Amino acid sequence: MLGPSELAFYAGARGPGKGARVDHFGTSVPSGTSAILGLLTVIVLVALLLPVAVLVGAAVRTGGEERDRRLAALRLVGADHGMTRRIAAGEARVAAGLGLVLALCSSSSSARTPNA
Repeated sequence: MLGPSELAFYAGARGPGKGARVDHFGTSVPSGTSAILGLLTVIVLVALLLPVAVLVGAAVRTGGEERDRRLAALRLVGADHGMTRRIAAGEARVAAGLGLVLALCSSSSSARTPNA
């Protein structure tokens, strides 16, 4: 190294100007390939995740109206905003807990299933 600002190492150098400069690690990849690969990766991910996003949006819209009616009925019988928030959070916790238990059970049962 010629000075503190130089961030390169010259392998096998026996003097100034001799040896091979090492300024990266690993094999070099042509820059055009990585840009095209990155673009294709983004396109594939968007194409795969778009139907999932549409399904989630439809499910939220469908379930939202019924939930709003149920919470409005609770407010009519005297529940304040804090109580309706706690009830809605409790319902969400129960659904999330059931989903977690089902996911754990299915993952543990698939881990025990031997491959044929």
